[in-house]
Amino acid sequence: MVKNLVEQCVDCNFSCFNNNLSDFNRHLSYFHRNVSHFDRLINTFISPIQLAAKLGRHEELLLLYEHRNSPTKLQLEKRWTFYINHYDRLHREGNEILFDYTVSRLLYTRITTEHTKIVFDNLIPALRDIDNASHRGRSLSDGSRPEIFLQVRIYTLVRTIIDKKINKDDHMIEIIEKELLHNLETYYFIIGILLIPVNITKPMMNQSFSRIKSSQSLLMKYYRKIAKNLISKIKQLEINDEYTIPTGWKEHAVCVSFRRISQTHFIIRNDNPSSKNPPNIHERVWVWVWLKG
Repeated sequence: MVKNLVEQCVDCNFSCFNNNLSDFNRHLSYFHRNVSHFDRLINTFISPIQLAAKLGRHEELLLLYEHRNSPTKLQLEKRWTFYINHYDRLHREGNEILFDYTVSRLLYTRITTEHTKIVFDNLIPALRDIDNASHRGRSLSDGSRPEIFLQVRIYTLVRTIIDKKINKDDHMIEIIEKELLHNLETYYFIIGILLIPVNITKPMMNQSFSRIKSSQSLLMKYYRKIAKNLISKIKQLEINDEYTIPTGWKEHAVCVSFRRISQTHFIIRNDNPSSKNPPNIHERVWVWVWLKG
């Protein structure tokens, strides 16, 4: 059932289901609606991958990892239409609630929870370089977590797009939406791999890949499915498009980006920030690729 739905290009990021249902196939039958669902049991939004992990359905989870699609402009347009249809210039507080709801649907988390709101209230003024005395001395360390870092970027980009839509300002909106899609794809990748049902211990982090490959068969099974998905997406990049893979975040943040510069060449850029590295320096590797088909 799950395989058939995936083969029909079911959306693996946006879905509608009720977590009270016990039959996973019934959950998946709602995927075609392309709308996230609010789960009243845990007061948050859940993606298909999150649901499969929560219910322990490993075979379905493997399929979703392998076939997870990238978010699209059409899906974003549905969010903007929903917001604009309910927007009321005379009710600022209601509009803020509506905005938080719209962003929460994209992020699969409640950005109105006390901790998240405090983090956002600290980081967003910092990003905008707002010198507000009420924010001085507050810690920005939460921004080093990949999911929070991306959530704040997505929140800010959505705010910019919504403001432009409301004011009918189309200047640079296509560029901003493209950046939003890029960040959403990276975010869905991050929150997806965090759900691999294998406990990654500290000793494992220091093991060689060959050791992990020989001792962690289940983990390798998931890695192969995720890698297959990434390779497929990189091959499908248009010229000048880029795909970013964040890695190594626990001890030292590293991002590896693949940018297609022609039908046969990619540039691989390794962003490896460190006090030991000169600023604005990236290692670039030219890669010749042979694409099947």
